Amino acid sequence: MAFARLNAFAAPWYGSGVRYLLAPDDLPPEWSACALPGTSPALTPLRAAPQARPQRPPARAAQTAPPRPREAAPPQRERHAPSPQSGAPAAAPSPARAVWQPPAQQLWPQPWRDRLPLTRPGRVGWTYRHLGADLLGNGPDEAGEDAPCTMRDRRDFFRRMIHDLGYPAGTHTFWPVCMPLSAAPDAPEQESADAFWAGLRLLRARGVVIMGSAAARAAGLPGGLRPLQSLFFRGFRVLILWDMVNLVRREQRYASMLAFLRTSLQPLLPR
Repeated sequence: MAFARLNAFAAPWYGSGVRYLLAPDDLPPEWSACALPGTSPALTPLRAAPQARPQRPPARAAQTAPPRPREAAPPQRERHAPSPQSGAPAAAPSPARAVWQPPAQQLWPQPWRDRLPLTRPGRVGWTYRHLGADLLGNGPDEAGEDAPCTMRDRRDFFRRMIHDLGYPAGTHTFWPVCMPLSAAPDAPEQESADAFWAGLRLLRARGVVIMGSAAARAAGLPGGLRPLQSLFFRGFRVLILWDMVNLVRREQRYASMLAFLRTSLQPLLPR
């Protein structure tokens, strides 16, 4: 055994820090540092073994919160139209509010067509249950608590009221909501709300005074209206009064009626 100093040809070991090598015999001059100068090595120097690189400490994991898993959206229920066999009634669409249209004049009942050419236009229309019969001259008597209300009583009442209102000529027009089927006395009366409102348009009325609940029902007004009430209906300012029997035979109601008419009709009159 001998210790031999390594030369540069033993680079793999030399590079690893080995300077001396214990061998059973003397090392050949190719490896030994004791080789004679100028001696060419006969052996090929060994290749350097791959040096293990010093391991770097593992990088510190970034202290970031791991991404949260996305929550799955709750399943949506599929809406299916009810099948005809399910027995559930289908919801009916809400009908649109009907807009009233006046019928053409040729579609009116004949009594109103005959009466229109005989009626003067006016800004304020008047009507009551037996106006049509009164215009034909055969209006019936209406029973009252004290005495009946005759056709002459009704005419006298309107003559007084129009005088007290003091409006200019051409303000008032009288248009019936009910008309007798003929000019014969005691002829049955016919109602026509469409002919009534359509005729008021042709007569250029802006306001309508309806006297009594019977005339209000015939005109198609909503129920529950009381005297001295007003509303807008089919484009008109409508005023509600008592029926003719109460107005003719109840003098205490005359003053309140007159004040109501003056206040309500004034905006409808020309200035």
